[in-house]
Amino acid sequence: MSRPAAEDALSRFLAAELARSEDGAERSAELTESAEEALFALFAALPELAPPAGFAERTLARAGVGALETMAARSRRWAPWQRGLLLAALAGVAWSASWVPAVLKALGHLVSPVGLINAANGAATAMILGLSEVLELGQRILVLGLVVSHPFKTPTAAWVGAACLGASWLAFRSLRDLLSRQRSWAHVEPV
Repeated sequence: MSRPAAEDALSRFLAAELARSEDGAERSAELTESAEEALFALFAALPELAPPAGFAERTLARAGVGALETMAARSRRWAPWQRGLLLAALAGVAWSASWVPAVLKALGHLVSPVGLINAANGAATAMILGLSEVLELGQRILVLGLVVSHPFKTPTAAWVGAACLGASWLAFRSLRDLLSRQRSWAHVEPV
C-alpha cells in the first residue's frame, strides 16, 4: 500500500472512531465495521518483519554450530576398542545366563517357605516390640510434662507469669525508644 493510501486508511479509521464516539448506539455496528476495515487496511500496509538474508547462517556460524555438527558425527562412530568392550560385556551376560539357573536352584534349598514365614514373623514381632518401647517412652514424657506443669496452674504462677511478661514488655519498649530516637553529635568535642 502506498503512503497516500495508508494515510487515507488512517483518516478513515480516525473518522469512524470519532463518529462512533459522538453518535452513540444508533450507527455503532456500522461505524465499528468501517473502523475495523480501515484498521485492517493499515495492518496490511505494514511491512512484514523478516531478518536480512543470510542472518541465520551467519548467526549459526558465529555460534560454532558447524563445529558441533562435526563433533556429533564423530561421536556417533564407535572406536574399535569400544566395540570390543561391548562384545565382551554381551558375551559375559550370555555366559552367566548358562549358570544362573543352577545357582538359583542351589539357593532355593537354603531358603524354604517355612524359613520365609519365620523371618517375616520375627520381623513383625521386632517391629511391634520397638513400637511399644517408643509408646512407653512417650507415656513417660507425658507424665513428666503433667507433673512439671501442675504448679503453673495456680493463681500465684499466673501472677508471676503476668509480671514477667510486663517486665519484658517494658524492657522492649525502652530499648526500642533508645534505638529509634534522634541522635546528634553536638555534645561531642572535636578532636
